[in-house]
Amino acid sequence: MTAAQPAADCLFCRIISGEVAAHVVLESEVAVAFLDHRPVFKGHAIVVPRAHVVTLTDLPAPLVGPFFSECSA
Repeated sequence: MTAAQPAADCLFCRIISGEVAAHVVLESEVAVAFLDHRPVFKGHAIVVPRAHVVTLTDLPAPLVGPFFSECSA
């Protein structure tokens, strides 16, 4: 599987690349999680795939599992 090219106008891609500062709370091979800049609830985190996708339905099938399966920490 090849990762989609980052989109220059995508804020999430810019955060992942380090171009835009964010408080990153988790990084993995497939995802990055960071605190919401203006959270409705304190501590709200946004989890995004490293590969650029426009909508959740565009997420490649092999990446669905890491986002929606239960993890054991």
